[in-house]
Amino acid sequence: MDSFITDFYCLAEYCELGTLKDDLIRVRIVLGLRDRKLSEQLQLHSQLTLETAVTKARQSETVKKQHSMSINVNHLSKGKVKVKDAKEHPNQRRQPQKSADQCNVFQMPSPFVP
Repeated sequence: MDSFITDFYCLAEYCELGTLKDDLIRVRIVLGLRDRKLSEQLQLHSQLTLETAVTKARQSETVKKQHSMSINVNHLSKGKVKVKDAKEHPNQRRQPQKSADQCNVFQMPSPFVP
């Protein structure tokens, strides 16, 4: 989630969105969530701020990680070990490609932007 959010902040700086920056980042985060149920809940929140959207998305990710960890612990206690791909690193950040075409990601109609 942090990498996803950071990418939008970097892209927003590059695209020089001005005063709409926070609103457009919020919209892209909410609409880009893999968790469709959370995305729908956030879209229904009429006074949703960027800070609230980021907090809720991070909380949801934390809960899912904790759930996954408890399942893995249960598998370990039963002698079943699930090994993740060695190439996958949770703290690894991708650097967004800077292209004028990428600014189009912020040019979509939204119920959040007046």
